[in-house]
Amino acid sequence: MTSQESNEELQKEELLALESIFCNGELQINSKPAWNAWAPIDISTEIDPTAATKTFVSVKLRVICGEDYPTTAPVIRLSRGWPHRHADGRTSAAARADVRRTSL
Repeated sequence: MTSQESNEELQKEELLALESIFCNGELQINSKPAWNAWAPIDISTEIDPTAATKTFVSVKLRVICGEDYPTTAPVIRLSRGWPHRHADGRTSAAARADVRRTSL
């Protein structure tokens, strides 16, 4: 088995493990090659605010692996999502203002 084949197998196993951890569509696979060809891992997930946290902005995490991963480090991108709209219709900015006023 060559180093390239070994990396492919390791990435396939890692992707399978990630898919079992992130269920219900939480994990987006960005690289979907045709004809069952192999492509390096390129995944993303969005972390959204919940009622239990005082987080008001969603964050998108994207991990892009090269063909040599895990020998080489992946590219990790973190980006801010759109402001979250709460069930009562308030935007994140309005909710943050409420939290600031109540904590004074």
